[in-house]
Amino acid sequence: MNPASADTFVAVVPAPWDQAAAALVKQAYEETWMRNCELEFDGIAGHLSDDGLTAQLLIEDAIPEMVELAGTSFEPFGPSDAVLLQNHSHVWRVSVSAGESSKSAAAFFVRVLSGLVEAGASGVLIPMTVRLHSPRSLRVLAVDPENEEALANLLVHAWDTDGKMRTRGMTAFGLPELETPVNEGMNAAFFRLMDVAANMIQRECEFMDGSQLQLGPSLVQVKSGAPDPPDPDVPVAGQFGLQILDPI
Repeated sequence: MNPASADTFVAVVPAPWDQAAAALVKQAYEETWMRNCELEFDGIAGHLSDDGLTAQLLIEDAIPEMVELAGTSFEPFGPSDAVLLQNHSHVWRVSVSAGESSKSAAAFFVRVLSGLVEAGASGVLIPMTVRLHSPRSLRVLAVDPENEEALANLLVHAWDTDGKMRTRGMTAFGLPELETPVNEGMNAAFFRLMDVAANMIQRECEFMDGSQLQLGPSLVQVKSGAPDPPDPDVPVAGQFGLQILDPI
């Protein structure tokens, strides 16, 4: 597997099996989504393809430290899921290029992750967001993989520093990351970012510099720029620029 470019969806999936479980994963994907797929391996590298889209797969050794991220999940890990996570024997590294339609690629990516979870994987780590989703989270957010709000909640997150909050994850869609001040509170800043992120995912494009957006009762202005400072934990975030959401 070649190194992924910035506009690529990447997940690391802890599992109790290696590529020997390919038939199980294929069955879980097809039964969950009622779609046919092709799943093949050559050694530890493989691919899963469905309707012209392809996920590259790579089997790697377990990552014991992954359990330390369990608290970042949207829905908590249940007791049995936590034990399976702690005892996973391998990880499946999954990558899907954003390609010509980042939303379609993201929906396919989520279907692949769902298939792995239904086959018995114990979670899904999205390195771009530094967030580990429990199987329960994945099931909740993957009910409708085409829903832009679900895609944002699964593949985008936010962090705050020095009076502002910035997203992580929009880069994988080939889009700018988003930033907004937190002077109106952390919750307001977070929901502002995620609202606009979902809108951009649906549109598959950024907003024009200087645009004014109505978000509920609030009006914000979009300013284009560059990440300053760069994301300390995800250096690739912001490779396609930054859009600042300033409340008016």
